[in-house]
Amino acid sequence: NPFNTLTTIRYELPHAARVTVSVFDVSGKEIARLCDAVEQPAGIRTVTWDGLDQSGTEAASGVYLCRVQAGTMQKTIRMVRIR
Repeated sequence: NPFNTLTTIRYELPHAARVTVSVFDVSGKEIARLCDAVEQPAGIRTVTWDGLDQSGTEAASGVYLCRVQAGTMQKTIRMVRIR
């Protein structure tokens, strides 16, 4: 899943839930919040990360973690950014 400019994170909700999607560097620091506890209906959803951190600075090449939290469920995926 290496990406350069942007990447799309896809997830499926079995039922309506409050969703938070965050990107972390390998030290565990949150660098971007892509979805902030928004109530979403059941179904397939996508969110795009453009490789920018919360201040609008381009993230460096490297490994990042994306955490999707939906209600009490949580999943973390690994992403590799190559500039």
